Amino acid sequence: LVKNIETNEIYVRKELLLYNFEVYAQLKEKQFDNIPKVIECVEEENRLIVIEEYIHGKTLETVMEEHGVLSEENAAFVIRSLCDILHKLHGNLPPIIHRDIKPSNIIFSSDGVVKLIDFNAARELRAEQNEDTRLMGTRRFAAPEQYGFAVRSSYGHLCAGHHVLLYADR
Repeated sequence: LVKNIETNEIYVRKELLLYNFEVYAQLKEKQFDNIPKVIECVEEENRLIVIEEYIHGKTLETVMEEHGVLSEENAAFVIRSLCDILHKLHGNLPPIIHRDIKPSNIIFSSDGVVKLIDFNAARELRAEQNEDTRLMGTRRFAAPEQYGFAVRSSYGHLCAGHHVLLYADR
């Protein structure tokens, strides 16, 4: 975390060795709702330095560790919220695919809004490419197209992971 000495606002500072500059540039330019606002992204010496909004709240992973699996109503709320976020990202030109949707990358902000974080594995959709050349994301949560399956969005990934919200062994 870093602090702006003029405004006292707290931000997240990340240094990435594996990244997609175009994704972060789009996130900075477009400022999508319910994902961290990218304040700055700079390529320097084969790495990307990103300064982004700090989201106050708890991850879904933490909520589930503290309270167990979500009720159907709360799980539906999370899934609808994520679908709204993904709809905006996938409607972008070119579409942005997150590729690492998992409980630790979903935050309930302090004002009760579901936010999607961590776009380190994200990429722009390339219609001519059926699978990724580099596996990224988290095992058990990585997008199916990374393994050669033809699912071309995070929606399939989200549906495949719904069991975590309702049926996780905790």
